Amino acid sequence: MNRQKQSGQSLLLVLVLALILGATLSFLYDNAQLLAERQKAKMLADQAAYATGVRQARLMNLNAYINRAQVANQLAIAQAVSMGSWTQFAATLSGNIGTLTSWVPGVGTAFTAMGLMMTKVSDALGPYVTAYGQAVRALGFAQQALNTSSTLTILAAPTQFRNTLNTRDQQDYQFDLSLVGSSLPASMIKHYEDAERQSMLEVVNESRQRVPFLSNRSKTLFKMSLVFLRVRVEKRGGAELVGMDEWKSADTLSLHLQTKGCGFLGSRWCGDRETPLGYGSAAVSQDGQDAAIKITPAEYANVWVPVGFSDSKPSFTLKRIKTREASTEVYGDYGGSMATNPAATQRSAQQTVSWDVSNTSASTAGIGIPDYYDLRDTNASDPIFPMTLIVRKDYSRLPVSTQQPALQAKGSQARLDHFKAGDPMMALSRSEVYFQRPTELEVLSTGWQHQNASLYSPYWKLRLSDSISIVDRGAAYAQVAVAK
Repeated sequence: MNRQKQSGQSLLLVLVLALILGATLSFLYDNAQLLAERQKAKMLADQAAYATGVRQARLMNLNAYINRAQVANQLAIAQAVSMGSWTQFAATLSGNIGTLTSWVPGVGTAFTAMGLMMTKVSDALGPYVTAYGQAVRALGFAQQALNTSSTLTILAAPTQFRNTLNTRDQQDYQFDLSLVGSSLPASMIKHYEDAERQSMLEVVNESRQRVPFLSNRSKTLFKMSLVFLRVRVEKRGGAELVGMDEWKSADTLSLHLQTKGCGFLGSRWCGDRETPLGYGSAAVSQDGQDAAIKITPAEYANVWVPVGFSDSKPSFTLKRIKTREASTEVYGDYGGSMATNPAATQRSAQQTVSWDVSNTSASTAGIGIPDYYDLRDTNASDPIFPMTLIVRKDYSRLPVSTQQPALQAKGSQARLDHFKAGDPMMALSRSEVYFQRPTELEVLSTGWQHQNASLYSPYWKLRLSDSISIVDRGAAYAQVAVAK
C-alpha cells in the first residue's frame, strides 16, 4: 500500500476531528456564556427587587413613625390641657383658702398671691397647646405628601437602580416591575379621615389610660368615720378626649359630710353633703365648640349612677335608675370628678383658663384625632406585600457564537428561564415586605404576645423570596411581551 495515500486519509480524519472539536468548543462557549448571563440577570433582578422593596418598607415605617408622633403630640396636648386645668384648680383652691384665712395676718395674703400666680401660669400654657397643634398639622401635611408621591417613587425605583449600573449594562439590560405580582401603595395603605379615624382614637385613648396624670389623678386625701359623722376630702381630676376633636380636663377638691339621723329612728346615714373647695377646667377643640355634655349636680346625684368605662369609647357611661331604664353616654367624668364631686365639677365649668374654648370660641388646629394613613385591611394579622421585578436582555446582545442558543430550557425549567431561540434572556425576582416585632417584644414572661401588623409600629422588614407562582410568572412574561 502507498504511504502517501495513507497519510492523506489521516489528514481527513484530523480535519473531521478538528471540526467536531470546534463545534464542541462552540457549544461549551455558548453554554458557559448563557449560564453566566442567566446568573448575572438573576443577580441584577435580586438587587433591583430588593432596592424597590426597600422603598416600600421605608414607606411603611415612615408612616408608622408619623402616626406614633401624632399620638405623642395628642398626649402632649392632653398634658398641657391637664396642666392648665390643674393650675387653675390650684389657683381657685389658693384663693378660697386665702379668703377663709384673711383674718390671719400674712397667711390670707400669701394664699391669695399664690392663687394669682397660678392663674398666670395656667394662662401661659395656651401657646404651648397651639404649638403642639401646629406640629400635628405639619406632620399631617408631611404624611399626605409622602403617600401621594409614594406610587411614583416605587415605580421609578427599577429605572433608578438601572441608572446606577455601568454604561454597558444600562444598554444591555431592561428592568420591568410586574404590576400583577406587586403590591403598590394604593393596594396596601388607605387614608382615614372624618368618621373613619376610630383606629387612632383607640390607640390615643389606650395610651392616655397608661398615663395616670392624664387619665385619673384622683385620691382620697382625708377620711374619718365617727359614730354619727363621716368626713372625706376627695381630690378628683383627669383629661378626656371628647368625641374626636376636643381635649377637656377638670380638677376638683371637695369636702364630703354624712350624718346619721335619717330613716327609721334615725338609724340610716343621710345623703352626702358636698362642699367644693377647689375647681378648675380647660378645654380646646378643633371646631371652636365645647361638645362635652353638661348636667347639674342634682341631676347627677338623683337620676344617674356610673356603670363603668368602655375601653373603646372616650366616654363615661351613666344609667338612669329612678325614672325609667335607659342609658346614655356623657362625656366628661374626668377621673371620677363628675361621679364623686359633682358640685365642684359644675363650678369648674365657670373657672376656666383664659384660652379655654368656652371663653374664646376659637378653633385650634391639630386638636383631636388627625387624618392619617393605615393599612387598608386593618384585620390582617400577618400581611405580606410583594414586589416582583423582571430583568431582560435582548437576544441580539447575548454573547453567543451562533444564531441558535446552545442552551434549551425544557419541561419545568421553562418556567424558570423562559428562554428559547430568539427570546431575550429574562430573570424574575421577588422581594416581600412583612411585619415582625423583635423577639424580646413578642416573647414575654407571660407568654407569646403577638401584635398584628399596623402602621403604628415601625417593624416592617424586607426579604427576598423565590415563591413566585406560575400565574404571576405568566402574567409577568405577558406584560413584557406586551411592552415589547
